[in-house]
Amino acid sequence: MIININKKTIKYILKNINFNNSIGIKIFIKNYGCMGKILKIKILKNIIKNKIILKYYKILFFLNPKYCIYINGINILYYKKKISKEIIIKNNKIKEICKCGKSFKIL
Repeated sequence: MIININKKTIKYILKNINFNNSIGIKIFIKNYGCMGKILKIKILKNIIKNKIILKYYKILFFLNPKYCIYINGINILYYKKKISKEIIIKNNKIKEICKCGKSFKIL
């Protein structure tokens, strides 16, 4: 399983994990939008059973095994804009993205 993440994103995620007294993040797929699926990230306070756990630097990633096909090879990027901050997940396996840029379809 490969998750690509840069140092700026690692620093931002660790800051949020420590601030929230959390243990890691969950990356998951939600059925959503006009293309059908969306990748989401959630900060976790407790360990989730029956999940794949990857450790990258000091971050624990919790993944559902059935979503590994969508998650393998993703790029997690942190963007700081003038008035907002956000984490973007990019995946080269995604073939179609809806016009709003949130939901996707893998062919």
